[in-house]
Amino acid sequence: MYHIIKNQREKLKKISPRKDEGIEKQIERELKKEKICIIQWMKYSSKTKIIKNIIFNDSQKKYFYFNAKWDRENEIWSGKDLSNVLSGFINLYWEPDVVWLQNINKVAKIKDFIAQVFKKWYPLCIVWNGFYIDWKTPLQVLPDMSSADMYLGSIAHISKDIPKEQSILQLKNCLSDIILHEVVSHFWVKNSLLYSQVLHFLSLQEDFASLREIHRNISRVHDISLKTLIDYIDFSNQSKLIHSMYQYDCKKQKPISSQVKYMFWDTGLRNTCSEESVATGILQENMLYLLLCSQWYEVYGWKNGIFEWSIFGKHINKKNWNILIHISKQEELSEIKKEVKKLHKALNEVWGGKWYIILWNENIMFGKKKIYEDVEILSFEKCVEKLKIWNTLQQK
Repeated sequence: MYHIIKNQREKLKKISPRKDEGIEKQIERELKKEKICIIQWMKYSSKTKIIKNIIFNDSQKKYFYFNAKWDRENEIWSGKDLSNVLSGFINLYWEPDVVWLQNINKVAKIKDFIAQVFKKWYPLCIVWNGFYIDWKTPLQVLPDMSSADMYLGSIAHISKDIPKEQSILQLKNCLSDIILHEVVSHFWVKNSLLYSQVLHFLSLQEDFASLREIHRNISRVHDISLKTLIDYIDFSNQSKLIHSMYQYDCKKQKPISSQVKYMFWDTGLRNTCSEESVATGILQENMLYLLLCSQWYEVYGWKNGIFEWSIFGKHINKKNWNILIHISKQEELSEIKKEVKKLHKALNEVWGGKWYIILWNENIMFGKKKIYEDVEILSFEKCVEKLKIWNTLQQK
C-alpha cells in the first residue's frame, strides 16, 4: 500500500497551487460545523490546485488524500481496498485530521467506506459532483473569475504569449472531454450528437421561457421528446456545465419557477457551444451572473409588472447589498433616460443596494453625466470593475 500513498503524494506535489481564501474559509467552516464537506466543481475549474494549496500550506493539520483518477493500475476497486490504504497510511504516518476523496465515483461500495470514515469521526472532504446526502447541501465552487475573459472564459489558459486560436482549440478540447466523460459516459447518453445540439440551442437562449416553450422551439429543428430534453438539461446541471436562472417577481417577492434561462458555468464554453455565434449581450449577462454568484448572491432575472431587467443579485447574507443591472440596447439618450426612470421606480422593491445600466455604445454618454436618480450608466467593463470593488468591500 505504501507505493499507492507515495504515488498520490508525489502527483499532488507536481500540481501548481491556486490560493482562494474564500473557498478555503468555506471548507473550514463546513468541516468545523458538521465534520463533512461535499464539494462540487465543474471540470477544469482548478479544484486540484486549490486542494494542493490547502494540504501543503497547512502545517498544523495532517491530511489523507486519495484521487481515483491517479490510480492508473486500478488497484483500488472498492471501498474495502481504500480502507486498507487508509489503515496503511495511519500505520506509516499518523491518524488524519482530514480525509480528502476525489474522483471516486467508480470505486465500488465507496459509500460504505465514507460511512466508515464518518463513524470514526475523521473530518471528510468529498470532491464528487454525483455525491449527495439528504441533510447536507453541497458546496458549489465556481472557476476563478478574477482573470476571466468574456469570450474565452476562465478555464482556458489565457496569456499574452498564447495565441487566441490556441485558447479556442483548448476550449473545444475541454468541451469535448466534459461531454464525453462527464455526461455521455457517466449518464449513458445514447445520442451524443443530439445532446451536443441541445447544448448549442441552450447556448443561444436569450429570453426566459418555460420548458415546454424551449421544447417546442428546439423540436422544430431536432427530433427530441420533452422527457429527453429534460434529462439532457438535468445531466448538464449535474455536470456543472449549466445552471438554471429564474425570473424574480418583485411584487410577489419570489422566483417564478416556470420561467427559466440557462447560464453556463464558463462563458468560454458557452461561446464554444454556440460555435462563436452567441450575441455579445448574452455573454455579458452570463459573465455578470457568474461574477455575482461567486460573491454570495442568488441571481435572477428581474420582473416588475411588464418591465424586465437583465440581472437581479439578491445577497444571501446582507439585506441592503442587492444589485440590479440592466443591459440596454438603446441608442438614444432620451430612451436611456426612460429606462432609468423605470429602473428607479423599482428601487423601493430591491430593499437597498446598487443599480446600473450597461450600454453597448458608451459614446452615447460622452460629455454627459453618468448618474441619474441614483442609477449609474456605464460600460460593461466598468461595471465588472465596480462589482469587484463591491465584493472587496463585503470582505471587510
